[in-house]
Amino acid sequence: MAVVERRRSKRVAAASTAKKQAVDGAKKAAPPVKKQSSSPKAKGKGKTKAHQTNKKTEALSKEEARRQRMQDLKIGYKKWPSMLSEPNIFEEYTHELGLLNPNWKFYDVLGPSDDMKQFIPGFKPESVRAVILCTPMQKEPGSGSGSEDHISKVKYFMKQPHILGCACGLIAIFHSIFNNMQGDADELKLSGHLKKFWSKTKDQSPEQRAESLSKESKLSIIHRKYADGDDKPNFDESDKKGEYTQNHYLTFTLNDEGDIMEYDGYENGPAVIKTNCTRADFLTETYQSIMDRCIDPSTNIATETQYFGRTSSTEACMSMICLYVNTDEKEEDGKESIE
Repeated sequence: MAVVERRRSKRVAAASTAKKQAVDGAKKAAPPVKKQSSSPKAKGKGKTKAHQTNKKTEALSKEEARRQRMQDLKIGYKKWPSMLSEPNIFEEYTHELGLLNPNWKFYDVLGPSDDMKQFIPGFKPESVRAVILCTPMQKEPGSGSGSEDHISKVKYFMKQPHILGCACGLIAIFHSIFNNMQGDADELKLSGHLKKFWSKTKDQSPEQRAESLSKESKLSIIHRKYADGDDKPNFDESDKKGEYTQNHYLTFTLNDEGDIMEYDGYENGPAVIKTNCTRADFLTETYQSIMDRCIDPSTNIATETQYFGRTSSTEACMSMICLYVNTDEKEEDGKESIE
């Protein structure tokens, strides 16, 4: 019996040894498996490289956008140079464009309504239809308080892409006149280019109106006639941010609901400045709003304070003119505008 047990033990031991040798041989034949590190350092390494790649791509995209913006500005400034904020220039310009009603005039805004009465005989505050503000600005498009939600509150709003250069003076004229349309173009005795542009763009989007203006070569020729002769972009090409400072025109009108609306082609839409305003108070309320936000009362100089969400230039004088309809004068036909 003991002999049988010893033989059985030897067979079990031999089988166990053979199994172990087979396992060891398989391990030696298999390729080594590289252990995956679960340390935070190893995990973050791949993410860091991807993040750096994304940052480089983003930087290149911004640089390309800056270069394109500069190129558009150069083209825009040549075709649409800046205008001086002078009432007689705006009046002659709009007349040549086709505003034939001689009762619609431009005046310097010398103060609120009471001050204007002292300088202009027979001045009636309720006859002011629009205020045009010229102010140095430095801002990125769309950084103000204008909103697409407010486009439905006005009759007409158009954008000003960089390719339109300093066409903001002409755009201010469009915003002033077209937002005072009560019916068709004949009511204001619009003719020539104004009537054509109104008819062509009244049903377009703000972006489409800007595109339409960019293709108006005849309007560009007339615009350059009334420009100040400075067609050089006022920006520093070495500025990596691609920012620039220029005089910019904004327009203010009173809509049908009694809201004072601000129009800035750089924005996504108009801005509501004040609600529940009457026609008689429009000039005073608009003037006061601008003064409160932009002007240092001790120096009458624009400061670097925020103006409707944007930063104004340092120590830069501002000017305002208004579009005024003289209801006391009998309307006469004006001279035909250039087609």
